[in-house]
Amino acid sequence: MPGHLRCQFRGVYLLLFLLIEQQWRAILKHSSTTEVSNTPQATLHSKRTVATTTRFAYAFLVAGCDPARPAYRPFLSNIAVATRLLAQHGSQAEVIVLVQMDFRSPYETLPENDLFLLLSSSSLRVHIHYIPKTPFQSYYRTQFDKFRILNFTQYDQGILFMDADVMPLTNLDYLFSLSTTDDRIKDNWVVAGPIAPANGGFFLLRPTPGAFERVAALLREQTTSHNRTRLFDSIQGWGHAVGPSDYWETRTGKRGREWTFYAAHADQGFLYHWVKYEQKNVTIVVGATVQNWGCCDEHGQVQLESTFPLRDFDLHSTNHTVSWQRKPPPTCWSVPRKECLPIYGDFIHFGGKRKPWMKPPPSNLTRATQWDSPNHLWYRTFWEINSELGLNLTASEWLTPEDPPLGLKPGKRQAFQGPPIELSR
Repeated sequence: MPGHLRCQFRGVYLLLFLLIEQQWRAILKHSSTTEVSNTPQATLHSKRTVATTTRFAYAFLVAGCDPARPAYRPFLSNIAVATRLLAQHGSQAEVIVLVQMDFRSPYETLPENDLFLLLSSSSLRVHIHYIPKTPFQSYYRTQFDKFRILNFTQYDQGILFMDADVMPLTNLDYLFSLSTTDDRIKDNWVVAGPIAPANGGFFLLRPTPGAFERVAALLREQTTSHNRTRLFDSIQGWGHAVGPSDYWETRTGKRGREWTFYAAHADQGFLYHWVKYEQKNVTIVVGATVQNWGCCDEHGQVQLESTFPLRDFDLHSTNHTVSWQRKPPPTCWSVPRKECLPIYGDFIHFGGKRKPWMKPPPSNLTRATQWDSPNHLWYRTFWEINSELGLNLTASEWLTPEDPPLGLKPGKRQAFQGPPIELSR
């Protein structure tokens, strides 16, 4: 190419880049200065959906939201990606997004652009619920706000909570169907992880009247005790010493009786205590095995009622409203091949710094390559949302390498900072 033409080409390219940057800055400026008129307790939903209400829902939580510091926004993008993928695979569920604004922020609600992204990314009906700000905000405390889903008793077939950095790979409605049609399945689902018997980032609870009030009372009681002793009791845990005939088990087969597994002092320990020792009603998927725990033995304690292989689930049965359909690739991204089964193979949890938006996007991003890796699928799906909604973002503008507003994990010191945990309605 002649030199003068090359210079002209570079000039046009630079002009286009500057125009895109100017438009993006205008979007950011608008989103950081515009508030919705709804009160913080408002419930919003997408106008693109029908008015019918289902009896089951997915739930997400985003905290530390401050439009002046947009590090929270990639989590909203991930929720948009999650709802888009669920809808594409045929989900009929509703979606609850719990939002907590940063205590230091003057904003009481998300800006219009954030709401537009959440409400318009899929055909699913999305409800946004604001929870009270707290001057003691931390990663540790926010984890217990997950249990606010027990307030939504209208979803009597269950609420599946997913962390805001979880990406579903298929339609997960079959979990609600199994929970209500299969006699072998308990009201609550928990999935064991490699270093904990309960994954606090992916679980299904059945809301019942009085459950939220009991959770709030238990958290208040136990965190008062923890603050008084400045210690998390590895024997009593959240109020129950595991007996000699009882145990917890991780996906890798490790068993124990002390509350020493990862995040036992935080959401994962509390979740395990709630479903197993308070509710005495839980199905726990441990690797390729399903455990059913219920009430009660001759001493009134929870007992292991049954176990069976995960492969025994007849997920293609006509008795279920949803058939499980594994999408490519043929091997799992997050678990060993032998555990590439429903549930474990159906979602990706982008823990720590493995989040797609903290890395450069793949260079070969096309529809044909979207199943090459989790990052390919995430970026490809968000690209579709970006294009459809006219967000006009370039791939480089999706990157947010900085840490989330409240950090990456629940430090043990955070457990003893501030007053006991209070979950108000």
